Amino acid sequence: MANQEHLDRLKKGSDVWNSWRLQSPGIYLDLSGADLSNANLSNAIFLQANLSNANLRRSNLSGADLGGADLSGAVRREVASVIVP
Repeated sequence: MANQEHLDRLKKGSDVWNSWRLQSPGIYLDLSGADLSNANLSNAIFLQANLSNANLRRSNLSGADLGGADLSGAVRREVASVIVP
């Protein structure tokens, strides 16, 4: 189950999200099972994030950093520009 505080921050946009991530690098990101469909997540930092079972359908992840992210079971149909290193 996704951490509601994390979801609330993410809804404020990538700039707010990334600023928080850079100030809090040791926090375990739990966005598991989150409905992120149709979200603009471009350039967001999701390093080591738990995105398992998240709905990413039609989301924009162009330029997002997904290094080490857990995407198991995530719905990734129609996602814009996903590159997972």
